[in-house]
Amino acid sequence: MDSHVKQWAQSLFDSIKHVNSSGEEYWLARELADVLGYSWEGFERVVTRAEVSVAETGMPVENHFRHVSTMVTIGSGGERLVGDVQLTRYACYIAAQNGNAAKKPAIAAAQAYFASQTRKQELIEQRGSDLERLIARQKFAESDKRISEAIIEKGMSGRGLARIKSAGDKVMYGGNNTTQMKHRYGITNIKTPLANRTPNVVLAAKSLANEMTATNLEQYTIDTFHDIKNENNDNNKVVRSALVERGIVPEELPPAEDTDKIMKRLQSEERRKALE
Repeated sequence: MDSHVKQWAQSLFDSIKHVNSSGEEYWLARELADVLGYSWEGFERVVTRAEVSVAETGMPVENHFRHVSTMVTIGSGGERLVGDVQLTRYACYIAAQNGNAAKKPAIAAAQAYFASQTRKQELIEQRGSDLERLIARQKFAESDKRISEAIIEKGMSGRGLARIKSAGDKVMYGGNNTTQMKHRYGITNIKTPLANRTPNVVLAAKSLANEMTATNLEQYTIDTFHDIKNENNDNNKVVRSALVERGIVPEELPPAEDTDKIMKRLQSEERRKALE
């Protein structure tokens, strides 16, 4: 799109953008119809086709198309309530895709504007999701370090530590050991930690179990291999039971994206931004 046209499109569609009390942006279908050169009846059909398109993707239509009433000025100078639709940025993009760009040049501008802005929003949401996952992974790593230090402090060897932690994992995963869970997660590299692909909710559960074990080892006289192992197993059992009670079965959840892959993607984005 020509830079002047791009600036015009951004100015035009930004000028009719609204923001609700929650900070969420939206556009009103009647206002969008006006700037695109449609009659309300004509654009209402475009919106209906867009709703059908969104429904066919499996996404909740009501998340993007909210039917409301707005005030409009009538010929006598008075006002009356009429039907309208609040459209999310994504809904505007789909509506523009259902418009006729050949007959209405503004539709082409809308398609380009909302496609670009939608992609930006998707990238923002993806980055937020990536950071959330990396934080969950980091919290687990910190809890894993803490339980390891607490167990070593009790005089356990590295081999004993590994056996205790492995037994706890087996309890959390309903009898599946680390090798079996790696197979379920599709981890083929022996050096890749299971936690790299463990879903966030299970990472949080394991972090809690680790912290419980570490805290009790620090506060109580739990010194033998078997006592420490039983303590850790019990904590994993309690946390697992809480998950299962809420319908979350750790070993049945699909694997999450590898955190090493996420980290590389974010680092690549940072390098790209530095060059812009």
